[in-house]
Amino acid sequence: MKFLLFLKKGFENFFQWFLILLVIVLFLAVLAYLIAALNLPFREETTVVTKGNLVRLNPTPTIFPPASPVPTQTPTPVPTLTPKEILKRMNEKYGQCRFVPILMYHHLLANDEAKAKGAQNLNVTPEIFESQVNYFINKGYQTIFLDELMDGLKGNRQLPAKPLIITFDDSYKELYYVLFPLMKIKNFKATVFVISQFLDGENYLSWSQLKEMASSNLLEVGGHGLNHLVLSEKSGEEFIRNQIVSSQKIINERSGRPVKVFAYPYGAYNATAEKVLREAGFTAAVRSSGGVNPVCAGLPYEIPRIRIGNAALSHFGL
Repeated sequence: MKFLLFLKKGFENFFQWFLILLVIVLFLAVLAYLIAALNLPFREETTVVTKGNLVRLNPTPTIFPPASPVPTQTPTPVPTLTPKEILKRMNEKYGQCRFVPILMYHHLLANDEAKAKGAQNLNVTPEIFESQVNYFINKGYQTIFLDELMDGLKGNRQLPAKPLIITFDDSYKELYYVLFPLMKIKNFKATVFVISQFLDGENYLSWSQLKEMASSNLLEVGGHGLNHLVLSEKSGEEFIRNQIVSSQKIINERSGRPVKVFAYPYGAYNATAEKVLREAGFTAAVRSSGGVNPVCAGLPYEIPRIRIGNAALSHFGL
């Protein structure tokens, strides 16, 4: 009996030592593996965790051969059209077209006056405007009316070699005191777009001043709506027709001149406005943007203009 107890106890001790020895062997094996791994060439790995997953950005070493580099595709170059090529394409699509600079002005005030009226962004000082006039005259430009341009594009008149159109929006009162005297001295033409319900107002031309300017044959009178409201298509055709046609009739009667050209208030135009203009006999309508781009006989109601500021005209591509 004692002998059996002795065997049982011995077996338990042996099993405990065996487990201890096994743990030691496993520990040494792991240690040997780590030492061997540290002696291999390697790159530092960078890892990030994305939504709980461990992602290796540059795992190494790799047993796979590096992938063949994918050649970068060279984008197909888009040809840059010359002005002559642009004109040719537009001629084919919209009839006779021509590059004609159409300048857009608003105020001609001294800097302090413009600041007091909050009109700095729409102003060119009288001194700079006169220098701009001298510039285009010296460059050989010849001013024409907008209606004359469209007539020329239709083949009904000969246009000058270097035509230029000067336009003023809103019919502010300083045009009578700054623009008109200079027009008579320098003998150049201009177009003024009139807001019919604003004339005789504090900051605007009077009807008598407009009539006097128009009678000089140096001024083309155009429409700019009844009260300078956006001609939104959402407003409906009746609203747009009233703004365009009613103001046309008023200006015709009060200025003594036929109104055949129009400037979109805020430059906003649409198909309904163009339809009304066509039915009312307008020959042209101008936007408030677009820069120096061709004017086409087939696009009479989408004519681009160059917004002019207090800088030399050479700055605007002239």
